[in-house]
Amino acid sequence: MKADHIYDPKVVTWEHKEAPQFIGKFTMTGLEYGLGISQRDPHNPDFCYFNVALKKRVIHENKQVLFYGFIEYTFLVKVSNEIPTPEFYFDLISSATESFSNYFYDKMDKTNLMHHKIESPVYSELKFPIQKTIDAWKKEQEFGLN
Repeated sequence: MKADHIYDPKVVTWEHKEAPQFIGKFTMTGLEYGLGISQRDPHNPDFCYFNVALKKRVIHENKQVLFYGFIEYTFLVKVSNEIPTPEFYFDLISSATESFSNYFYDKMDKTNLMHHKIESPVYSELKFPIQKTIDAWKKEQEFGLN
């Protein structure tokens, strides 16, 4: 199984408030991961799309969102008759996270967030959500929902 094509990332939202609004305490959330595997492509049933959505927030003590970044990544994957493995999907998540990090560091350079780091994904923390996504995809395949 391999990613046959990696589509350009889609920046859904990228909002960064002005520095004075950061006065006081604020919390930077870890990355939030949204995962999905499409049904097989009707024009080429050996392929489906693996999706990774990444979100990052900075929240002020007064609950105001000071930064919100949301980027979607899509990978065209040749699955043929194989079942995706959590390790394979984790590699795609790692690739998307690296891309998100690079975008964050580029956009946040010379801002009040430039010293904040994006953590690399941890397999043990994502194994269950990845497996759940794969199981939902397998169920669709079994019931011919593709």
